[in-house]
Amino acid sequence: MSMIDELTRRLPLLLHVLITMLAIPYVMLACVFLIIGRMAAQRGLWDAFDAFLNSLNLAMGWGALLFVLVLTSILVAGFFESLRWWGSLALLTLLISTLGVLIFYRPTFPTLGEFLFLTPALLFVVICVWQLIPKK
Repeated sequence: MSMIDELTRRLPLLLHVLITMLAIPYVMLACVFLIIGRMAAQRGLWDAFDAFLNSLNLAMGWGALLFVLVLTSILVAGFFESLRWWGSLALLTLLISTLGVLIFYRPTFPTLGEFLFLTPALLFVVICVWQLIPKK
């Protein structure tokens, strides 16, 4: 096999691993936005502090474990050709929900600079959709 054939054979795996690793900051930012939104919905300083502590308790307890478990399972699914389609679907679902939080969980429409910040995540969604298209 030539080097080009080997690269095209391994390209879906490399893209899956790269996208999964680069999606982590976007997912964490969406989680922070959800915590801030939950705090902002409270009436009063003590209620906001209580919402922050409850969110922190949830994130430190089960949230960190689930975060690592979900991203590890998505990453491992990319290594096996028979599971790569399911891993891409899970990654696409995670990215779309993350982008939904980052774009629509706010009172105003995002500016051009914010869309520029979200451009890699939008590119990741396109690549995941491309990987879900069946190859002949």
